[in-house]
Amino acid sequence: RVVVCRPPRPPFSPPPAILSTALGRDLHSLHTMAKEAKQLRTKRDIIFYVPNLIGYLRISLCVCASFCLPRYGWSFIALMLISAFTDLLDGIAARKLNQCSRFGELLDIIADIACRTLSWIAVFVLAGERITYLDAVMCIIIPTTEWVSMLATQIEAVHRNKKHWKRTNDNAPWLLRKIFENGFKNPIGCLTIAGL
Repeated sequence: RVVVCRPPRPPFSPPPAILSTALGRDLHSLHTMAKEAKQLRTKRDIIFYVPNLIGYLRISLCVCASFCLPRYGWSFIALMLISAFTDLLDGIAARKLNQCSRFGELLDIIADIACRTLSWIAVFVLAGERITYLDAVMCIIIPTTEWVSMLATQIEAVHRNKKHWKRTNDNAPWLLRKIFENGFKNPIGCLTIAGL
């Protein structure tokens, strides 16, 4: 008599088609989970990008400078100059380190406007009794206009799904398109920025 030995059969062996589909689904879900974890990590990392750290420093310098008014005018000026210099550094760092982000863009705008607002407040405070009615109105209107404009451009950028707030559409008035042309790097854009 001949005895044939077969390997023991596992209790359940799914057909290869079902196995490959289940394995593919598991691999896809693992890939999706890994991608979501990376996005979460990336969003958290954006807070600590070097340009954003510079932005936090700029806002901190503005807060410190505000405490220098009105008694320590030179300290105020020094802190504001350091803040203005670091404004150049954050843009350079963002491009060199490839750390551009929507959050960083917004942080830079807020730091810029906060510094300019503080400068107008300093004019108002340091002028004291010499301030005229027109000066007082300018110290209120210009910063308010800047904050409202920033808010409006950010809302419009989100509403129109724009990549960057400096991009204008073709329907914008001619003067506005000229101001924003080439990221303000034109004569009209430079005059506009210098006027702020």
